[in-house]
Amino acid sequence: MRFRHSDDTSVCLLHVEPQLKDDRLNTTRAKVLFHRTITSDNRIFGGIHPIISLRSHRVNLATLLKSCTHELRLKYGPDSKPDLVAVTRGPGIAGCLDVGLETAKGLAVAWDVPLVGVHHMQAHALTMRLSNALQTTAKNDGNKHTPDFPFLSLLVSGGHTLLVLSTSLTKHRILVDTLNIAIGDAMDKSARSILPKDITSSSEKYVKDKSDATSKIRDSTKHTPSNPSNNTVAYGKLLESFVFPKSSPTIYAKEFESVPGGPSGRSNSDCRIILPLTGKNSATHGKLMNFSFSSFPTNVDNVLERHWKEVLPQDDVANRRRLGLEVMTRMFQHLLDRIRLALTLLDEEGIKVNDIVVGGGVASNKYLRYL
Repeated sequence: MRFRHSDDTSVCLLHVEPQLKDDRLNTTRAKVLFHRTITSDNRIFGGIHPIISLRSHRVNLATLLKSCTHELRLKYGPDSKPDLVAVTRGPGIAGCLDVGLETAKGLAVAWDVPLVGVHHMQAHALTMRLSNALQTTAKNDGNKHTPDFPFLSLLVSGGHTLLVLSTSLTKHRILVDTLNIAIGDAMDKSARSILPKDITSSSEKYVKDKSDATSKIRDSTKHTPSNPSNNTVAYGKLLESFVFPKSSPTIYAKEFESVPGGPSGRSNSDCRIILPLTGKNSATHGKLMNFSFSSFPTNVDNVLERHWKEVLPQDDVANRRRLGLEVMTRMFQHLLDRIRLALTLLDEEGIKVNDIVVGGGVASNKYLRYL
């Protein structure tokens, strides 16, 4: 049994079958028996509010655990219990983590089973291996690829941006970290300035009682869909949908060519965003092996002030899309530059990387995958 916390309160019951190891995929088969998530509604705050998220965890965790244990007993009998309890130990919001940790400790003692503290970013790095184990169980597809050690993990989310070298399940080395804010945070802040108000206002719709912000439930075992356009503070996700209205990644190439020109005829230099850490002294100060995203929201504000006196007309959709595309392109270029540099340095150390895995919330961006 595993549960995690941030603005999401999530409980998962995982069944692993070590006797059914699939040598073709170099992984053990696994099956999700229960997985349900409740997300606190933070739209009125324009971002994750620690107190609202903490309250959501306190209110909803017990309910999720009750449903999970009910599912466990239905499948394995009234006296059944998990073999171990796993819980996110960090990094994250301290108060939210404490709710999960204290609950997990109590369960482990009551059931007399081991307690495993899971590092949030290590879990992201190994998610692909778990995902392939689940796919193996579902489809028995020998074409699925499980990353072999050593491999690189690009972990990109609203709170973290890391490039990690994994040489085993327990050995991980951070190659590149961010000097300031994470890419997801920078993208959200930039998106708030770029997106038309009719999009951001629908996401920030006021809730009458702020102390009773609603929560959204997602049950992955029942494939319940979520709608990011009307219940999210992930403005970066809204920006992707705005810049690329069509969802299929196969048409991104054509959209990429069609968006920058726009009907206004402005040149691309109007929206130029400057890449960070590219100066002559970057190598001297050892900054090349770092990410930096704090300048992107500032660059967006500078572009708006320089060309549109701080505010683009709400109906100027073409230029808003061009600016959104420029921001995403430059952010992702910054990521790719550091990956190339890391591969070069690892090659000089005699380390051959077999695969590159991308994880975290920003990894769902189809434009990043296209690049």
